[in-house]
Amino acid sequence: MYTISDVTSLGKGKLGINLVVLSSCDNKLNAAGKCFYAGRLQKATLVTNVRVGCEYANFVNAKSDNKDFVSAPLKGFEWVVYPFVKRAVKSGKEYLSVNYRECDVRTKFESVYLLDGQVLSSDDVKTIKSAYFYKSGSYSAKQAAAGVSNEQEQTKVLSYALTDILYMGTSLADAREEYNKVVK
Repeated sequence: MYTISDVTSLGKGKLGINLVVLSSCDNKLNAAGKCFYAGRLQKATLVTNVRVGCEYANFVNAKSDNKDFVSAPLKGFEWVVYPFVKRAVKSGKEYLSVNYRECDVRTKFESVYLLDGQVLSSDDVKTIKSAYFYKSGSYSAKQAAAGVSNEQEQTKVLSYALTDILYMGTSLADAREEYNKVVK
């Protein structure tokens, strides 16, 4: 398991971090406690060349015309080590915060879903997602008001529970090896 010191040792605003994450999908399921897939569905993700330790407002302002974007306070979280690790107020679980833009061709996400440890086909995933997943949007009206209206250029923030991270570092080969262990 990775610790806060592991995260902060990567360096502030560091681009080029690779992650392998294995997380439960329960928070994305409608009526998770009653859903057939609750507790059984996981998502394995290989994230390559992502940025950690970046201040969200600065990252948005880098693309903004007017440079006056101010991020809202965290809801349901508190910073443990800003801007790296935040803690969920209710559960106490700690999360790595990463930023990316969809237009950045260097950052890539590769994912598979597993049901009871077995990789699902893309057709099975589509069926499960359409029937059981919450729909979520990623367009930020607040960033648009600050001058970043193109959704592809808007800054996205992802939070990964430290306990769900199987690999974190700069070696793509090591990340790929860890990801392959999970998806085979």
